[in-house]
Amino acid sequence: PSAHERELVVVIDEEADRLDQLIRESLDLAQLEARRANPLTEECRIPEIVRRVASRMSRYFGRREFIIDLPEDIPPIMGDSFLFEQMLGQVVDNAWKYSKPGAPIRISGLISGASIILTVWNGGSEIPVDERDRIFDRFYRGSRDRHRVEGTGLGLAVARTIAEAYKGKIWLDVEPLGPAFRFELPLENTGRIS
Repeated sequence: PSAHERELVVVIDEEADRLDQLIRESLDLAQLEARRANPLTEECRIPEIVRRVASRMSRYFGRREFIIDLPEDIPPIMGDSFLFEQMLGQVVDNAWKYSKPGAPIRISGLISGASIILTVWNGGSEIPVDERDRIFDRFYRGSRDRHRVEGTGLGLAVARTIAEAYKGKIWLDVEPLGPAFRFELPLENTGRIS
C-alpha cells in the first residue's frame, strides 16, 4: 500500500477507537444514572474496588507505573460498589489523561477518624491556580490541554456527585510533585444515597 493508503488506515483505526470509547462512555453513563436511581446497599471492600479499577484502567496506561498503597485493615463500607468504582475510575482516568507520559499514578488510602481517605496522585502535571476551583464543574476541561485530551469534562463532576451522595467529599491538594485528588468517605451512614 502507498503512504497515503497507510495514513488512511491509521486515521480510520483512530476514529474507530474514538467511536468505541464514546459508545462505552455513553453506556457507562446510562448504567450510572440507573444505579443512582436504584443504588444497591452492599458491603464494599475498598481494596477490591481499587484493584478492579486498576485492572480495568491498566490497559490504557502502557508502561506507566501504577502504585497501590492501601492498608489491609481498611474496614468495608456500605454502599454501591459499582458507583464507588465509577467514582474512583473517573479520577484515575483523569490522572492518566492529564499527567505527563510515563508519570507514575498512585492510589493510597488511610483511616482518619471516622472516615476513609483515598488519594489518587499523579506525577508531573500542573493545574493552573485559576482552574483549581472549576475542575469539578460539569463539562469543564483544562484550558492548557483540551486540544490534546479527549473527553466530555464530566469525569470529576461525576466523581464528586457520587462522593457527595454518600455523605463524602472530594478535593484537590496541589503537592510539589503533582496533583493529589482526595476522597473522604465516612465509615458510618454511607449506605443510603441522598
